[in-house]
Amino acid sequence: MERGGLALELKLWAAREMGLPPGKVPPDGAFRRMCSGQCAEIWRYVTRHVHHQRNVKKIRGNLLWYQHLEEAEPSGSEAEQERRQQLAQGVARLRGELQQLDLQIETAQREVMADEVSLEAAQERIRDAQRHSLLLKAYAARLAEERQQLQGSVAQLRGRLEQLKDISRKAKVELTVGGKLPALGFAGLEPEVLRDVRTACQLRFHFLKSLFEHSTSGAVPSRTSEELLDASYQHWLSTVEAIVGSHPPNHVLAALEHLALENTLQMQELTSRVDIPRDVEALKWLLARPYTPTRSLLLHSHPQLSAERGSE
Repeated sequence: MERGGLALELKLWAAREMGLPPGKVPPDGAFRRMCSGQCAEIWRYVTRHVHHQRNVKKIRGNLLWYQHLEEAEPSGSEAEQERRQQLAQGVARLRGELQQLDLQIETAQREVMADEVSLEAAQERIRDAQRHSLLLKAYAARLAEERQQLQGSVAQLRGRLEQLKDISRKAKVELTVGGKLPALGFAGLEPEVLRDVRTACQLRFHFLKSLFEHSTSGAVPSRTSEELLDASYQHWLSTVEAIVGSHPPNHVLAALEHLALENTLQMQELTSRVDIPRDVEALKWLLARPYTPTRSLLLHSHPQLSAERGSE
């Protein structure tokens, strides 16, 4: 009940002394909460001793007027003197309370200013902390991205290391690909490296053959043919990269030497069948015979001889 009366008194004080508009006056529940606990004594003191500046001026003026009346009036009866003495004591007490209120107001103002300064400093620290937090988040995101990239690189390096270890183990095994005089049919199963190198050489041969045919045809290469050539080249390049990445160099070299030796033996076999003087005599005999369809067919199959015969 006492708290309700103090809340009503505080509400009237806010409207009367502080000039608070009716629309901005808080509800009664808010005043009751403000007057709960130890705050009740504070608000009781405030409602009784804290006044608006306008009322303070009136009180000070009244005190000065009472003092003037006290000095102007002559001394009367003892009751009057006692009353005046009481009034003087009341005035002195009010002056002390006013001085105390002035000191409290100044102290409160200094505290408010100090609180504002500390609040501004705290807000600045909060802004700095927020900026640092954003920077740390950006730095953490960049580190996470770099870590992911490094993990990918480490995985690639591990795969490459395992591949190199496998190649190193294969390099310790001696590869036999038929000796210095290999059979052209190569009896038995070919080693894997020899098959892969043979396939790469065949792809390269077909690619160069296609380039030669396009260069000698004289026709403008179409976009489709260029794409086919590029695809053929990329296929050959990927095949070579696979060979280098899966077979040791000494095995690749041995396979190349074996293929070179095979080609050499094939060329020797082909050239051993060529007898140039015999072929020249056969052609002379053929040219000396009268014109027949067979002779015409042979001349057409040898354009150079046909041109020489026509010049004669």
